[in-house]
Amino acid sequence: MRALPASVNDEELKALVREWVGLLGEEDYHAAFDLLSPEVPPGSGSLGSQVPQWTPSLLKAVIHNGGFAEPLEGMGEWTCRVVPLRELEPQSVREEFEAYLRVDRLPFRDMGRSYLGGIHVDLPLDYSGSIVLGDLTARFYLSPHGDEEMALVLLDIHMM
Repeated sequence: MRALPASVNDEELKALVREWVGLLGEEDYHAAFDLLSPEVPPGSGSLGSQVPQWTPSLLKAVIHNGGFAEPLEGMGEWTCRVVPLRELEPQSVREEFEAYLRVDRLPFRDMGRSYLGGIHVDLPLDYSGSIVLGDLTARFYLSPHGDEEMALVLLDIHMM
């Protein structure tokens, strides 16, 4: 888990999420996992209360299965693949990715836990050679770790 100073600004948070998305695009699920707190917040749309924490293999499965830990019946061989950020072309796709990478710094409580805000990002996906944004979305919570630090907690990855 990469701990961040509680005073980190929005651009630094976005840079961390860009790094995470880039690692997913490289299919380096271990390195992507290492950026996150492994906990699964209550109410996770991807996992519910089925598992207590994320793992690299679970992260891979949820992405490949379009937001689910297990393939849906009838999906066949279809899998999602995140496109590396360096491959986001044309420029309009990169601009759209940046426009939908949103940080919310409003503190909140969810099921008895306190969070410092959240982040929402649409993952760039490859559909038969075309890059599409918005079909698979990752949501993070900003989880306090003591008084001085915070970490990204992956709430879920889901189809819109």
